[in-house]
Amino acid sequence: MSTIAIVYTTTTGNTRFAAELLQHELGANQAELLELTATEPSRLEQYNNIICCVSTWGRSEMQDDWEALAPHFRLLNLKARKVAILGMGDQKNYPAAFADGVGKMAKLLRDMGLTLVGKTSTEGYTFSASKAVESGQFLGLIIDEDNQHDLTMPRVRAWARQLKKEFA
Repeated sequence: MSTIAIVYTTTTGNTRFAAELLQHELGANQAELLELTATEPSRLEQYNNIICCVSTWGRSEMQDDWEALAPHFRLLNLKARKVAILGMGDQKNYPAAFADGVGKMAKLLRDMGLTLVGKTSTEGYTFSASKAVESGQFLGLIIDEDNQHDLTMPRVRAWARQLKKEFA
C-alpha cells in the first residue's frame, strides 16, 4: 500500500499535471493520486504522509473545491501525519498575491495539528507579496506552469528527493 496520498483538484489541468509529475518522481508504489472531489475525506486517515495540491484563484482564494471541502478535513484525525503542500501560482498576473492559496492551506493544516514539511526557496520567482512565504521560504513547492513551464520538472524532481527524506 502507498504511504503517501497526493490529494489534488484541478480546474485547468495544471494542478493535476504537477501532481502526476510528483507521483512519478516519488514512485507510483509509494504515492497514490487522489482527486479531492472523488475521495471520501476519511480515506486520508490511512496514509502516513499527505501532499495537498492547491491552486490560487483570483486575488488569493484556494480553488473552489478545496474551499468547499475544508470544513470536512477539520473533522479528520490526522495529527500524527506529516503534510506537504504543492501550490500553483501565477507570478506575472498576481504578483501581490502569488500562490496565496498555499498560505491558506498551511493555516488549515496546522490548525488541524499536522506537521508541515517540504518548505522551499523563493529564489527564481518574481513577486511582490505572498501568503505562501514564511521566514523567507515558501511553505511548500510553488509551480508557475503558465510563466515558468521549463522549471516545473526540475523543481518537482528536487522536491520529491527532499520529501523522501522529510517523510522518512
